Amino acid sequence: MAQLTPLENLLRRERWLVGLTLFIAVALCWAWLIPMARDMYGPMTGASAWMMRDTWDLGHQVLLFAMWVVMMAGMMLPSAAPALLLYVGVVRRSPESASASVRAHAFAAGYLVIWTAFSVLATDDGNRKQSLCRRPADIGWSLSTHPLQRRVSQIVSNPG
Repeated sequence: MAQLTPLENLLRRERWLVGLTLFIAVALCWAWLIPMARDMYGPMTGASAWMMRDTWDLGHQVLLFAMWVVMMAGMMLPSAAPALLLYVGVVRRSPESASASVRAHAFAAGYLVIWTAFSVLATDDGNRKQSLCRRPADIGWSLSTHPLQRRVSQIVSNPG
């Protein structure tokens, strides 16, 4: 077996560090989301109790935004991991290999910025719909703007 060069050793270690960092970030996201999701199918008196309001003040809107950001990071970072690791490998083999770490962080940050922007839109949409609904948990099924969404909602809500 051929001896690995110092650069190849660094690449292997860097891949593990990037993978471990992604794993920790995703695990922390899900550590917040799982208890809240489990409570939504129960009395909603635990981790998701903050959603059971008729009106939402700024604090509730911040929590809703945080929930969306964490949910997007928890679900979307794992899907970006292969592309991120591939990108780091490509940059490491390029003439700009010294900036691979900076470029990898910029790649991941850009990805998260896009999903954070989506979270802003989802929070705003949820706030508009919440003002018309009795329970925020009913938002997804009570209002649909597209005729196809309304029909699917009717079918799912009344399967008989």
